[in-house]
Amino acid sequence: MRWCLLLPVLAVLAGCKAEDPVETLRTAPRTKAPIFEVTGMDGERKSLSTLKGKVVLVEFWATWCTYCVGGMPALDELYRSHRDQGLEVMMISNEDPAKVKAFVEDQPYDLPFYLDHNGEGHTFFDVVSYPSAVIIDREGNVVAKLRGSHPNSTLLEVLDAAGLNDAPAKTVASR
Repeated sequence: MRWCLLLPVLAVLAGCKAEDPVETLRTAPRTKAPIFEVTGMDGERKSLSTLKGKVVLVEFWATWCTYCVGGMPALDELYRSHRDQGLEVMMISNEDPAKVKAFVEDQPYDLPFYLDHNGEGHTFFDVVSYPSAVIIDREGNVVAKLRGSHPNSTLLEVLDAAGLNDAPAKTVASR
């Protein structure tokens, strides 16, 4: 009797196909990324609005987060190998500036590190755990929010959905 009830359910499920999450990202409606400022390790202020035309990976992290620190070598490799394609990475912490500076000075990375003094970025993107990443496309739209660690292969799929492998828009000079 149980099999009689289960067979129609199995037949329906057999016809279902799981959605491709990256394809979903490509077609999902996007929202504009909020504009906020962070401070670089050199004291210079930086805003997301200055990065239009680039694909941006915003990584929220903390010095005490073992997953954050453990993932930095892979993120650094991703950044170095794709920045010429228009990838920008922003490593953002809201910890004590002296603690972050001391940490960053001991690291061999090319990654740009920033401080979110007033927590605006953390609030705008609803950061509740570390690491957390936000991917922003070349037009300044949020493509994805990721919580936890992800391998570079997954990040590259999401970055591609954000247009990393698309040529930046070029303007044609009028004649």
